[in-house]
Amino acid sequence: MAKSKGLHREIVQIIPAEGWGAEFRYNHGKTISRITAPLICWSLITEKQVGRKLVGLIAGENGQISFADLEKGFYKYERLT
Repeated sequence: MAKSKGLHREIVQIIPAEGWGAEFRYNHGKTISRITAPLICWSLITEKQVGRKLVGLIAGENGQISFADLEKGFYKYERLT
């Protein structure tokens, strides 16, 4: 189970995410920076108000694993080349 930003998420299953990343976008006035973080894995979760969905897990700068979609600046998942 993981509680983040007022959400209650239960991890049901972990799935490999080789070749996938999470794109983050940050607005700096007139410019927007894009950063892509590789996914550690996909996580099938159950969320009380949404039901089941697939979300990516990433490693933060401090080494802590987190849900990509809950991190500041999250924009989308993308296939890495």
